[in-house]
Amino acid sequence: MIYIVIIAILSFLLQVRYFTLPPFWDGISFIHHSMLMPENKYSIYFSHFGHPPLFFWIFGIVFEIFGYSNLLFHLILFLFSVLVLIFSYLTCKLIFDKETAYISTIFLALSPLFISTSINPNLDLPSLAFILMSFYFYIKGVFVLYAIFGTAAVMTKEISILWVLSVFFFHIMKNIKGIFHRNYRNIIQAFIVSLPIIVLIFWMIGNKINFGWFLFPRNNPLLKLQFNEFEYQYFIKRVQQIFLINFNWIFSIFILIYFIKILLTKMKIKTENEDLFFSFHSSLNYYLLIVVLFFLSYIVVVCPIKDFTLPRYAIILHPFLFMIGSYAIKNTLKDKKIVASIVFLICVLSILQQNNDIDPVMKKYYVYDKFTGSEMEYNLQFTCYVNSEIEGFNFLRGFLNDEKIVFDFWNPLHAIESSRYKNSFVNFGYNFDSSWNHIWVYDFLKKSPEEISKEEYFYFTHKIGEPFNLIKNKCETEQIFYKNYKKCSIYIYKILNCH
Repeated sequence: MIYIVIIAILSFLLQVRYFTLPPFWDGISFIHHSMLMPENKYSIYFSHFGHPPLFFWIFGIVFEIFGYSNLLFHLILFLFSVLVLIFSYLTCKLIFDKETAYISTIFLALSPLFISTSINPNLDLPSLAFILMSFYFYIKGVFVLYAIFGTAAVMTKEISILWVLSVFFFHIMKNIKGIFHRNYRNIIQAFIVSLPIIVLIFWMIGNKINFGWFLFPRNNPLLKLQFNEFEYQYFIKRVQQIFLINFNWIFSIFILIYFIKILLTKMKIKTENEDLFFSFHSSLNYYLLIVVLFFLSYIVVVCPIKDFTLPRYAIILHPFLFMIGSYAIKNTLKDKKIVASIVFLICVLSILQQNNDIDPVMKKYYVYDKFTGSEMEYNLQFTCYVNSEIEGFNFLRGFLNDEKIVFDFWNPLHAIESSRYKNSFVNFGYNFDSSWNHIWVYDFLKKSPEEISKEEYFYFTHKIGEPFNLIKNKCETEQIFYKNYKKCSIYIYKILNCH
């Protein structure tokens, strides 16, 4: 427990400097919808972009009691991050051993993606916490608590259904004889284990009736059997987000080496102390099979989706990758000094990677669109987008009167649109004014020169390129502000005569 306290303190020290950071990208939407929960009477079917309601209930209740502040949502996220670390440690300790739990937990605490996910209010961190809590209690045989936290996971983010289905499948396989022979204990346990699936199915049916979709609408050509529409770049990128980014390829290589090592040796257990990694009669193997099925189902269901390829989606798999990878490192290298050296090296690399791109394999093979900002959530570099926008808004506060701001980047536009809550103003920490008018860039481009001439416009952008070139083809512009904040730039142009 002392180790967990130390890890929690370390996690706090890594996150605390971001506790004033405003929500970003989807985080703004989730905060905004959470704040709307009280007036919607915490409806289970209030539209959350097709997502289940638990996240919005939790944050909505806290905001209703204490009011909104950036510090408050960061404290909630910090508590979830601590739960993730605690139950990752406890679960790994049960499946493997204490030493592996020590190693994997420090890897998780220092993971750039984990820290990034812990400072922006999205669904992924709470759902991961509930997944790990459910796994721990399933291993302990406390099936009622498994059902409670498994249900919490699926009612936080629907992709957690892959986890509870994986557990349910192997639970049935393990207890099939008892269920077949009407062993009431086995039947009752199976029913309890199935409860998260049943709850989500009922919610999905209601969601379909109320909003016309079962889940958040996604386009997976494999599930639709539209193989000709499969686009490998989505698939490859998401697989890389599991096994490659932020030095995860180190764990992947050690797991592969260890797997080959086991296969090249006899797969029989000769002594009680011999390696149990692939014993088909061990509890270790049973729990690993659940994890493997979870990975495979994610790869089949999520990786081919033709939609946003946001790195944080893969965070629900990373603790398990670190657990297995840590075990593989420890048992491949054997020598404690060498293991300690490798662990120290990975920790140093993870710390350096948190605000930089130093991973040579990732730099060579991983492709991301840095201008979307959200693509940079694999580490903390996305924070420069937030801070550069704050710099731009600070400039406009002393400059803007009745002019309209033209945005080509979703985050600042959505921050302003979401700030009007119950006829009051919520700033979110971006330092804009509630009276500011704004327009999306492509709506601006649809206007005729005569319409544009009736008002004054400022163009607010992170990059010089499209669609800025379209504006320049139509109007004269004058740069009035430029700021380079770390790796992110902000430009503000005054739009002049249009033709």
